[in-house]
Amino acid sequence: MPRNDKRLAFIDRRLALPNVRARFPPYLALQETFMAGAPQQSLSAKPKAPHLQVWRWHVTMLSSILHRATGVALYGAAVGFAIWLMAVAAGPETYAPIGSLLSSPLGQIALYLVVAAFAFHLANGVRHLVFDTGAGLKPADAETTAWFAILFAIAAPIGLWALIRFGA
Repeated sequence: MPRNDKRLAFIDRRLALPNVRARFPPYLALQETFMAGAPQQSLSAKPKAPHLQVWRWHVTMLSSILHRATGVALYGAAVGFAIWLMAVAAGPETYAPIGSLLSSPLGQIALYLVVAAFAFHLANGVRHLVFDTGAGLKPADAETTAWFAILFAIAAPIGLWALIRFGA
């Protein structure tokens, strides 16, 4: 008997034991379906994971999605910042169109959104660091800290603007 056949015979003997069948019935049924060469359609009877339409929205779900979106947005903002730095280094002629774009209302909105994305990503990152210590994992605590991160993202750009405009 080749070595692989010995392993399969050993597995078959182990699966024949009643305690193994009782402990792992879904896995064994799926494995036996595959081993019997059943068509793929018979595997569609597996339970399906719930989709977003099934779940009631929570602020923690929103914070998770926003954390990913702000990470992507900050990557784009970093590219924009690099372009801005190159324009500043190239001289006033090269910087003029970028400066006028940033001082336009559209540019001001974009800068607000970049600072808000940075503030949210920072606050939510600190929130997850606290979660890694085992603290704040109760649903009420998680919702409170998610709201804090969202409100901080709204307030931080306004505070930064006030500091630049009226501050020291």
